[in-house]
Amino acid sequence: MDEGLSVYYEDPLCFSQIERSVYSLLWEFNPHHSREIVFVCIGTDRATGDCLGPLVGTRLRSLNSSMNVYGTLKDPAHATNLVQVMELIRCSHRHPLIVAVDACLGSSDRVGFI
Repeated sequence: MDEGLSVYYEDPLCFSQIERSVYSLLWEFNPHHSREIVFVCIGTDRATGDCLGPLVGTRLRSLNSSMNVYGTLKDPAHATNLVQVMELIRCSHRHPLIVAVDACLGSSDRVGFI
């Protein structure tokens, strides 16, 4: 399993490094592509540092409207509704591979790192 990836958002190779890392993990956990992939993008735009999830969810949905995305700016997945969101996923998808996207707190020298 990938030990982790940390890249600065302004690094020109940032997105290609993230893409390779995510692809590698998806292949590791779903080698036969038999599981449906579901993205749960957690957070809210009501708290400045907690909107990464909904921003990513909104972007994923705009790139592919048929993608299974829960948590967007318009319809966020957050602390008060996360249990309901997970129940909806459980009822709607059989044994999905869930990819969670969420912001986290860290030290000030890590601001801007993904």
